[in-house]
Amino acid sequence: MAVLKGQEELDQYKLTRREVADFLGITPNAVKCSIRKGNRYKLEYRFDGYQNLFKVPVRDPVISRSVDPLKTPLKRTIQGKYSQSNGTPGGTPKVLNRGATHKGKGNYTSEALKMANEMKILNSINKKFKSEEHRREFEKLNEAGLEEAWKKVQQKKDEDFKKELEGVHCEYSYTPEVWAKGLPETQYKMMKKDGQEGPYKMWLLQQNIAGVKGIYFYTNNKCKIITQDETLFQRLYDHMFQEKYIYQHWYEPGDIVLMDQLLTLHKRDQNDPDILAERVLHRITFRISNYNNFIQEKNII
Repeated sequence: MAVLKGQEELDQYKLTRREVADFLGITPNAVKCSIRKGNRYKLEYRFDGYQNLFKVPVRDPVISRSVDPLKTPLKRTIQGKYSQSNGTPGGTPKVLNRGATHKGKGNYTSEALKMANEMKILNSINKKFKSEEHRREFEKLNEAGLEEAWKKVQQKKDEDFKKELEGVHCEYSYTPEVWAKGLPETQYKMMKKDGQEGPYKMWLLQQNIAGVKGIYFYTNNKCKIITQDETLFQRLYDHMFQEKYIYQHWYEPGDIVLMDQLLTLHKRDQNDPDILAERVLHRITFRISNYNNFIQEKNII
């Protein structure tokens, strides 16, 4: 074997750290660690004033097939694996699992090891704070950011849910015998007489005459959503009757409450016939939202 000297010898050092790592099927960081800790891969290299350049490593003599590392670059898959096309037969790609701890995906053999690693991360973060006040201000910003992010998530969730309701309608039947339970018979007959005759249809998404948008979902009457999604009724019910959408009013003498029956629902929790028989309630219906049959025209289905 001829011994090269001078420029010919220098020309043999042609691989960068990345290229020699690709050649060996390891990471560039593993190459760096090998140089610092005993050179386990027996690499020959020189420093050219800017970076270390390496000779092509000597392969195991048992292996007969070889490749040019300059033509077979390292490929990194989505799973974080390193592999090399047509590389060393029998080579095992190294799987990287960086950031597993803070992602909650760390595969620890014990809870103590997990907690120890989490503590190292926490200590590393705490070292970045210049004072206790600095840390407290950061935590305030972080809490505010988390709250704002959660609001955006909920807003996006509500917007996506409303898109599900577009073009979906309900069929209703007027049933005061269900929601007027406990009222005197005379009031019940009056409500039945003045109420809607026969079934009626309404879009779930509504807009009143003033341009305010909302949902009409009157579950006190017999209500059926016309859809193939069997889960929609319960999901819509759970959405509508969240605590944040409910207002409770405790009446006192002289109180006046106005509500838009197209976009809001109302009910009473008291069903005791003796109490209801003594109740004095003056109720007046204004055709504001339904002026000139506005609602009927917008709900021709």
